[in-house]
Amino acid sequence: WNKNPVNLTCLAESIPNATITWKLNERDIQKDPNFKIQGNGPISSLLVTPIDSRFYGTYKCIARNVHGEVFHLISLSEAHVPTEVLQAVLDVITATTITFSFKGPSSTGGRPLKAYQVEYKDEIKQWKEAKNKTWAINSPYILEGLMPQTTYNFRFAAVNDVGSSNWAAHQTVVMPKRSFPEEPKILNPTLAEEKYAVSPYHDRFELSWRIPPDNGEPIDRYDIKFCQVKKVNNEWVETDDTCTTLEHRSLEVTSYELQYLTADTFYKVEIRAHNIIGFSVPGQIVIKTARDPGNYQQPVNDSSSAISSFRPLVFFVPLLLPHLRWH
Repeated sequence: WNKNPVNLTCLAESIPNATITWKLNERDIQKDPNFKIQGNGPISSLLVTPIDSRFYGTYKCIARNVHGEVFHLISLSEAHVPTEVLQAVLDVITATTITFSFKGPSSTGGRPLKAYQVEYKDEIKQWKEAKNKTWAINSPYILEGLMPQTTYNFRFAAVNDVGSSNWAAHQTVVMPKRSFPEEPKILNPTLAEEKYAVSPYHDRFELSWRIPPDNGEPIDRYDIKFCQVKKVNNEWVETDDTCTTLEHRSLEVTSYELQYLTADTFYKVEIRAHNIIGFSVPGQIVIKTARDPGNYQQPVNDSSSAISSFRPLVFFVPLLLPHLRWH
């Protein structure tokens, strides 16, 4: 695209060495001044500068020696910008953020998609006053910094190496009013089957979370509560008089170490974000502390019953036969 040069390379492996020639759509181009050929075997490179549509088509690399000939076909086509985004889906809306997902274009233009773009504006403004944001493919498509109780217009485009599609998938959204923050997202991984996190320590656990949208009013603190729990009828039940609640006001620090925990014990941990309007829904996780290393029993070492054993390793090395390979 845009007359960018393309290098096509052909490698012939044979005995004796092969001579390589090139054709385009079955037309011999060996002496065509519009092409630059470097090498005629066993490796040959063809530099193509597609100044118009005649340079697109099927290139044939032909290798010959005294035993015969083989060929390899390379298709060269012109890339274009993607077609229009078919749909932008509003997955999550808060007072100040929107999370999108996309139904992509029907054609990527011959090149992989690199990004999605959005232009957005207050409904009373013109598109020339619009703001924009670009998201890399497969990143979280989250737009932040919106104003509560404001009506916005949105339009979207898909991007590849060639450029951007036309704007499409128009949306009009009225943002919700200010409210308490969204639920903090706890980031500690949990075991897939047991659905609880395991602390590597017997007496502490470092809780980590993602800052939630504040819904129009700044977050001023987090409340963290943790209680010992036991499983009763497949439900986690708090143990009486074991709960502790702490305030965390270092708002840029999104982790907190819970200390003085009991070894080999389950805890339910909750974290709530707070602003002037109120508390969020709590983010929750169940954790288990490690066993106290001071209580481990040493295994009995019965040297009389110890058996030394070994297993020999045998490696097989394949023999490589001559072959013909094309790139």
